[in-house]
Amino acid sequence: MFIVGIDVGGTFTDLTAVDSRTGRVVVTKVPSRPRHEAAAVLSGLQALDIASRDVRRLVHGTTVGTNAVLERRGARVAVVTTAGFRDLIEIGRTKRNIPALFVPTFVRPKPVVERRHRFEVTERLAADGSVLVPLDPASVERALEDALAGGAEALAVCFLHSYLNPAHERAVADAAKGRHPGLPVSCSAEVVAEYREFERFSTTVLNAYLQPLMESYLTGPRGAPSRHRLHPRRPHHRLERRNDDDGDGAPSPHQDDLLGARGRRQPGVLRGRGDGDPGSHHL
Repeated sequence: MFIVGIDVGGTFTDLTAVDSRTGRVVVTKVPSRPRHEAAAVLSGLQALDIASRDVRRLVHGTTVGTNAVLERRGARVAVVTTAGFRDLIEIGRTKRNIPALFVPTFVRPKPVVERRHRFEVTERLAADGSVLVPLDPASVERALEDALAGGAEALAVCFLHSYLNPAHERAVADAAKGRHPGLPVSCSAEVVAEYREFERFSTTVLNAYLQPLMESYLTGPRGAPSRHRLHPRRPHHRLERRNDDDGDGAPSPHQDDLLGARGRRQPGVLRGRGDGDPGSHHL
């Protein structure tokens, strides 16, 4: 049985396989395929000449999501948010970190969702999660209609204090699924159920921005030869981020489920539980 490691780079995809019984190491390198990275992974597995049934564990690293953010080629996202908070992801926390604090030419990066694709609805939760203003169905319908008319490929639902009470976000997600069942929907209360609106909103927007691309990448080409398809047991994948919310200068890890279309957690296809392996993707 083999343990296989794959590193998907911008130029080459490197694969290393170790026979856990004999210690034999097999190494190969294949050209990466921009925009079709999963095809390069399958080509590499084929080049190893190892049947999928002989792979006990597969560890996989990729910069597909990072590159998509840097190159601004994620999905067209529409944001549905609480009235008055349309510009929150652009305002941020009005903070510039050192050394940018002392750079007069510093320009804040533009958000991945333009203002015209951010829509407000009537609703408001208090800081304890109680309802101050009930969710207005008419404003939700208008927002969804405008979002779909604008060509939205994914939807991010971000309401104030929803991490304490996700009912309003879930209602919007249900309405979106009713209008467009195939539209990926990311709710902030499910992506990162934490306080601090900018962090929660921006993380949810990036989840929606990358979701269609990563789903296509992780599921891979449908026509792959069955000999090289992997069928892991009880797979799961997570989006891992790090920040300094503790105020002590040390990064604290947070792991958030990468939510899939229709609000369901999506199964991974490249690594799964088996033989004591924890079986997580780290994207």
